[in-house]
Amino acid sequence: MKLETYTTPKVNFTINTVYWKLTKSDSFVSVITFIGKIDSDKELELLKFYLNDEFHDDSYYRIVDFSNLQNNTSHHFRLGHIYEDRFIFIKGNFVIEEKNVFDGKLDAFNYCSELLKKTYHDGKVRVYDNKFHLPEFVKALDHVHFLLFETKLDEKNKLGYFKVTGKYPGPTADLDDDILEAKRLYASLNKFLKFSEVESIIIDITGFEYQYLDKYLEDFIPTYSDFDNSKKVIYIINENTDTTYGFVRNSKLFFNLDQAIEFLNKNIIE
Repeated sequence: MKLETYTTPKVNFTINTVYWKLTKSDSFVSVITFIGKIDSDKELELLKFYLNDEFHDDSYYRIVDFSNLQNNTSHHFRLGHIYEDRFIFIKGNFVIEEKNVFDGKLDAFNYCSELLKKTYHDGKVRVYDNKFHLPEFVKALDHVHFLLFETKLDEKNKLGYFKVTGKYPGPTADLDDDILEAKRLYASLNKFLKFSEVESIIIDITGFEYQYLDKYLEDFIPTYSDFDNSKKVIYIINENTDTTYGFVRNSKLFFNLDQAIEFLNKNIIE
């Protein structure tokens, strides 16, 4: 069985994120701008997945700007995020079924300014306009990626392969970096399972060095769909890997890819 590199479905939009630096405060608000068009249901689902699962930072409120994104599907937009009050939308031509929806950027900024008035040292609410009072932006907040992910498929799109390479905790000795990178690991795995539509997955952690599992890097168990099933998930581990917890219960464990594929050929893959 041959495994080939998996490529995430293409989309017809780009994503640009800047951070609104709040006056007299150490806080930031992320401003996520989508530019382009959405022509298919899958593209819409990829956009939702990005906002719900992939985008992680330290900002509390997030302004999502759809004013330069054309929605060519017949669907209304409903994100359904668990923290829906944290999202503020600039709608463009989208019909958005969310709480905080505005026609223009300034309305969105001024609404967010009202929400964040308690973060200012003097308690004042800033009111922004197009001439004299404009928000101050920075391009990005510092975050170091130190994990690599490799994804592959078999020729029938039934078997997936997900490999993690790197070291946790990361080299920066920054807890925020560790938390965000652990979230990125889970998002990458679940995105692969969701959009590749594989039926079984090999999770390879032989190139992943971790000191211990903690409340951020909790386990190696996929949360997407029913992939917490021992018949669908097998692992490739090192001989000294501690398997006391963190793995799908009763899942098969192997020390190399050839062993795992041989087992799947005989027992699962038709």
